[in-house]
Amino acid sequence: VYYHPTFESNLLSLHGLTEKGWKFSSEREETFLLTPGDRLKIRLHKEDKVSVLRCSGDAAQHRVYSVGALVWNGVDDLVRLHARLGHMGFDKMLRVIKADSTEGIGRLSTSAAVLQEARARVLACRACLQGRGTRTPFGHRGLDKGTAKGETLHMDLYYHKYERADGTSCVEYGLTVSCPYTTHRWTPRLGSKYEAAEAVISIVRMAQTQFECKVKRLYADGGGEFLNHTLQPFCDKEGIEWHNSPAGTPELNAVAERQVRSGKDGGRTLLMHAGLPARFSARAVQHHNYVWNRTSVARATGVTPWEAMRKRKPSMQHIGVFGCDVYFHVPKHRRGTFEAKMLPGIYLGHNNVQNCAIVYDLRTGEEVLTRDVRYLDSFANAAALSAGGAQLHNAQAAEPAHATGGSRGVFDVERIIGKRVVNGETEYRVKWLDYDEAEATWEPAENVEDTAGDAIGDFEASATADSQSEAHAAVVPAVPAAMSEPSSPTAVVASSPGAQEAIAVAPTATGHASPAAAEAAEPQPVALPAVSHMPAQPVAVAVPAVVAEPAAPPALPAAKLRRSPRDNPSSASLDAGQQHVRMAMSVLCSAQPGGDMRLDEADSQLVRAVAHGLSVLDPQLVEPASWKQAMQSEQAALWQAAADAEMAGCEKMKVWELVPRSSVPKEHNVIACKWVFKVKTDSSGAVERYKARITPKGFQQREGINFFETFAATGKYKSLRLGLMLTAACGHILEQLDVPQAFLNAGIEEEVYMELPEGYRKGKEHLVCRLLRALYGLKQAPRNWYLLIRKFVHAELGFRATVSDPCLFFLRSKTGRLMLLFLFVDDFQVSYHPEDKAEWCALKAKLVERFGTKDLGESTWILGMRITRDLKARTITLDQEQHITKALRRFGMDQCKPVSTPGVPGAEAQAADAGSEPVDLQLYQEMVGTLMYSAVSCRPDIAHAVQKLSQAMQAPTQQDMAAAKRVLRYLAGAKDIGLVFGSRCGQLLDTRGRNCFRLEVCAFADADWANDKADRKSITGWVAKVNGDPISWASKKQRTVAQSTCEAELYAEAAAMQEVLWLRGLLKELGLHTQTGSLVYGDNQSTLAISKNGIKGERTKHVDVKYHFITETVERGDVVLKWIPTTEQQADIFTKALAAPAFERLRQLLMTR
Repeated sequence: VYYHPTFESNLLSLHGLTEKGWKFSSEREETFLLTPGDRLKIRLHKEDKVSVLRCSGDAAQHRVYSVGALVWNGVDDLVRLHARLGHMGFDKMLRVIKADSTEGIGRLSTSAAVLQEARARVLACRACLQGRGTRTPFGHRGLDKGTAKGETLHMDLYYHKYERADGTSCVEYGLTVSCPYTTHRWTPRLGSKYEAAEAVISIVRMAQTQFECKVKRLYADGGGEFLNHTLQPFCDKEGIEWHNSPAGTPELNAVAERQVRSGKDGGRTLLMHAGLPARFSARAVQHHNYVWNRTSVARATGVTPWEAMRKRKPSMQHIGVFGCDVYFHVPKHRRGTFEAKMLPGIYLGHNNVQNCAIVYDLRTGEEVLTRDVRYLDSFANAAALSAGGAQLHNAQAAEPAHATGGSRGVFDVERIIGKRVVNGETEYRVKWLDYDEAEATWEPAENVEDTAGDAIGDFEASATADSQSEAHAAVVPAVPAAMSEPSSPTAVVASSPGAQEAIAVAPTATGHASPAAAEAAEPQPVALPAVSHMPAQPVAVAVPAVVAEPAAPPALPAAKLRRSPRDNPSSASLDAGQQHVRMAMSVLCSAQPGGDMRLDEADSQLVRAVAHGLSVLDPQLVEPASWKQAMQSEQAALWQAAADAEMAGCEKMKVWELVPRSSVPKEHNVIACKWVFKVKTDSSGAVERYKARITPKGFQQREGINFFETFAATGKYKSLRLGLMLTAACGHILEQLDVPQAFLNAGIEEEVYMELPEGYRKGKEHLVCRLLRALYGLKQAPRNWYLLIRKFVHAELGFRATVSDPCLFFLRSKTGRLMLLFLFVDDFQVSYHPEDKAEWCALKAKLVERFGTKDLGESTWILGMRITRDLKARTITLDQEQHITKALRRFGMDQCKPVSTPGVPGAEAQAADAGSEPVDLQLYQEMVGTLMYSAVSCRPDIAHAVQKLSQAMQAPTQQDMAAAKRVLRYLAGAKDIGLVFGSRCGQLLDTRGRNCFRLEVCAFADADWANDKADRKSITGWVAKVNGDPISWASKKQRTVAQSTCEAELYAEAAAMQEVLWLRGLLKELGLHTQTGSLVYGDNQSTLAISKNGIKGERTKHVDVKYHFITETVERGDVVLKWIPTTEQQADIFTKALAAPAFERLRQLLMTR
C-alpha cells in the first residue's frame, strides 16, 4: 500500500525508487538516498528502526505527492531550477511549476520565507542582469518644481535650420528657460550657442532683481554651452546649485524639453496660419511665449505666470494676430510732405522692453518698433504672398474683413488701370476703393476675375482704343559710365551674356504704360562686354522720372516679392540677403533726387536686371554647398558638366565597382558622400574652370575595419620658401605641375563601401559602391597617395627625399646641377637650370604618362600665393594680395579705413575687463583662421598680432574682435607687401660647387619678458634667414614662466638655434655649402655670456637642462652668438606691438617694403 487517506506520512518504496534510478544506502553511520545520476544526496533519519525523510515547513505535513515527483523545497533548488529553465523569470517559473503543464519539472513544497529569499537571489542573478538589464524607469518622482517662484529654473538650447531665398542655409539658436512652479518662460534669441551662458546669467539676475525671486537650483543637460567657465563660476559665486542630466538621458531634463517642444509647436502653428516663411520662426516662438506668460494658469499658483511674477494681472488689449497685415505710422522727419503717413507691414509680435509692436516694414525689409499700429486681423495677404502663398485665395475668400482700431479694412476694386504678363501669367493693376492710385497693386488675374469682371472688361475695351494713340515702346541705348545725368526720361539696363532681357517702355501722359504698347515692345537687350572682374570706376545708371512697367520682367533668381493690396514695391521687396540687389539699389537710388529709396514696380524690375549684370561682373562667385543648390543656380549647366567630368574620370580610373547593398558585410557600414563644388581662379581672379569633386564622409569610417594608418607627410612652407630662394640665387627655371584627381591613382587595401553620388542614383538604389581607389575624403587617402607618388618619384624619376622634409625631393642632373621638386599634396613645383631642360622634359613625360599630370608652365600661383619673378633683377616675390582682398570682402571690410600697424603699442596693459562682452565665436574663429594662414605663409609682419588673437579662440570678447579687425585694416593698406628672394645675392650660385660661394644662415632671436598679465609667460620671437632672405619665423608664448629677462632670452635663443641647425642640415642634404658658423643675433648681454661661457650660477640652476644644448652647439662651432642693439633686432617685431616708425623700419628689413 502506497497511500491511504488516514496516513499522516508518505511511504517511500525502495523498489519503486530503484526502478526510477534512485539508490539506497544504509550503513551504521548513516542512511541516505542518491538521486538519478548521483547528483543529489538525501540523508535519512532513523526513528524506531524506520528511515524517515523529514520535510521542512508545516505545509509539507498536509501535502502528499506521488513517489515519482520531484520536490523543490529549498532556496538552492529554486535557483538551480531558474538556471535550468533558461534563466526564466521567478514569477513565471512559479506559475509554470504550479500549472503542472510540463513533465519533469516537479512540485513546489516550501515556505513563504524560502520563496522570498529565492526571489532575491534570482533577481540578483548576474547573467540575467548582463543579458536582460534595462534602463531605470524615469517617471516624475524626482522632478524638482520648487516651492516658490523662481526657486528652480530648467533650461535647454534648441536650434533650427532653414534655407534663405538664395538657397543658402541658415541656423538660428534659441534658449528656453522655464520656472515649473509658475510656468513662466523666457525665450531669448541667440546669435550662437556659445551665448547661452551669458543669457542664463542675465535671466537669473533679472529674476532676482525684478521679480524678487531667490534662484536656488538650475537644471540643464550636459551640453558645453552650459558646462563652461562662464556659467559654473557664476553659480559658485551666487551659491546656486547646478544640476545636469547624464549623457544620453534627455528625459531627466523633461521640463525644459517639454517647453522647447511646446514653443516649437506654437511657433510652427503661427507660421502656418500666417503663411510666413521659416526665417520668421524666432519671432513666432517669442510671440507664442509672450501670449503664454499672459494667459496660461499654473496649477501651483492659480494665476498666470505674469501675475505670479509681477503681482498684477496682464492685459491683452494691445495684441494683434501674429502675421496679420498692419499699417504703421511714419514720423514727420522720416517722410516728405505729401508722402503716405502710414505704410503697410506685417505684425511680428510685441516688444516687452519698449512696450510696442514689432512690425516688418515691407518698404525697407527691416523690423520696426512702433506703438502707432492699426491691425487688420482677418487679412494675411502680405504674409501669404511672402511665403509664395497658396493661402492667398483662402485669405481673400474668408469672412468679411474688418479692421480693429478704426482702420480701413474692406478692399473693393474701383477700377483696373494696368495689365501685364509675367512668366506667362496675366496680372492686373488694381486701383482699390478709398485708396490712392499710388497704392495700386499688381494682382494675378485669377484673384480678381471673379470679383472684378466688369472692371476688367471696361479696362480691356478702353485699352484697345487707347493703344492706337499710344507711342510705341523703344529700347534705350546704354549710357556711358561717365554720364551722371540722363538727358531724357529713359532707363539704362546693363545686360550681360546669360542675363535676361530688360525693357524700358515709354510712359504715357498719365505716367503708366499702355498694356498694348508694353506687349508690343520687342526685347532688345544691350549687351556689355564679358569681363571677369568689377570695373574700377563706378557704374552710372540713368533713372527716368517716370518708368513704365516692363512687358516681361526678367526671370532672375531673386527672392520672391512680398505683395499686398496696399504695399508699395521697393528695395525691401527683394530679399535682403541678395548682395547684387543691394548694389543695384544703391546705384539706382543714388541717381534719384534726394536719394529716395522708394521705387515703384517698374524700378523694382530694373533693379533685378541690373543686379544680374552686377552678379556677372562680381569676382566673388558663389560656390554651392550642395547638389541641390548647384542644380538650382544660374551656373547649373556648368556644374552639371563638371560633375559629369568627375564621374567620367572615376569610371575611367575604375574608382569603384557596384555591388548589391545586401552583399555588404554586417560589420561594415555604407558611408555617405557629398559633392564639393569649387570655382578655380587664376592669380588675377579670372575664372579658369568649374570643378566638382565626390568626397566620401570619412568621419563615418570605423578604425580597425575600413581604415588603419592615416599619417601623410605634407610639404612645409619654409621648404617652399627655401626653394624659391635657391631658384632666384641660382637663376633656375621655376615650373609648376598639377595632378588631376591625384588621390584616385592610389588604391586602398581595406574594404570601404559608399553610397552612389547624388544625381546619379536613379534606377540604382539597390546598389552601393565598393571603393577600389582612394577618393578625396577617405581617412587613408592622403597617406596612400603620398606613398604612391614618393615611390614613383624615387624609383622612376631618380629623385631622393630629404630627411628634413619628406616632401622636398632633389636630384643631381647630368650636368651636376641641383634639381628640386617640391610636393604639396597634388601640386608639384620644380626648379632646374636652363641647361637641364631636356633632361627635365624627359622626366616630366613620365609623370604625364603615369598620372596624367597637367603642365602649368611657369609657376605664378601656388597655395593661394602669387609668385612674381623679375629675371633682370634675379628676384622672386611672394605675396597674397588676392587672398587678402577676398578676406576683406568676405568680412565686409573692403571699404575700411587702413591703419599703419597691426597692433597698438601697450594694448596688453589695458584693463582686462575692457570690452569683455562676448562676440560671435564662429565669425571670430573664421577671421583668425584666415589671418593665421597669411601669417604662416608670407606675412611675418602680422605674426605677433595673430599669435595674440589665437589665445582667445574659445571665448572671444569685443576687445578681441576689435583687435582682429585692426589686423584686417592693416592688411587693407598693405595687401601688396610680400617676401622677396634673391635681392641680396651678389652673384649667381653654382650648385655644381665650382665656385667658393657659401650660403649664409643666420637668425635673430628676442623675447618679451612676462608679457602676459594673466599668466606672466614671456613671448618668444625669432626669424631665420638664408642669404638675407627670411625663410622661417615664429612668434609664440613660452611654455614655462621665465623668472628673469635672461631666462626668457635664453629660451628664445635656443628656439632660434634649433631652426638654424635644421636649415644647415637641409642645405647639407642638398649638397650645398654653408659658412663655418651661423650667426645668431641677440640683444641681451647676460644670455650671450651664459651661452658662450656656460656660466651656471644660482639664477640659472632652475633653467631646464635641455636649453643648455646652446653651450654645446656654440662649442662645436655650428653657431656663433653676436650681440646687436635693440634698435637693430629684427626679431623685435615678433615679440610686441611696435609704433609705426619702428615697425615699418623692421618690416622693410624682412619684406618688400
